[in-house]
Amino acid sequence: MIINFGIMKEYWSSTTQAHMPFYQGRCLTGTPVFGSINNYLGVMPGRCDDLESLIYMLIYFIRGSLPWLTSDHEKLSSSSILAHKVDTNIEALCLRIPPEITTMLIYSRNLAFSEDPDCNYLRSLLHDVYATLPAPAMHSLDFSQSNDLVTHPACHV
Repeated sequence: MIINFGIMKEYWSSTTQAHMPFYQGRCLTGTPVFGSINNYLGVMPGRCDDLESLIYMLIYFIRGSLPWLTSDHEKLSSSSILAHKVDTNIEALCLRIPPEITTMLIYSRNLAFSEDPDCNYLRSLLHDVYATLPAPAMHSLDFSQSNDLVTHPACHV
């Protein structure tokens, strides 16, 4: 499962007709490897944090690793993972992956807590990534086929 809807929360109150209030002091929610920096800092996750987490997953799918992801027998503490995320330069993290992914990560980190993400802009970036895939790959992104995972040629690390 990629998305855990069990920890999902509404961001909009139908009672107050307003975005949920910003507050800090929470424990980390979700998977530490993919959690946003704000989530580590105790900020209640918002849509910007969901995007940041999704982009970490995209980077992981493309690269096969993240700088703060270790082997199964060596677990990093949450504080170590946070330090890695804060200290890792975005350009280094996104080295040799489509530049649109870098743009998406920068965009998500610059979104304010209650700001509406521009879904059309994000969709256009993903479309640009998809358009750069070689022609055979565009038709073989069927993950039910074993051993047929196709990645962008520039994405190999």
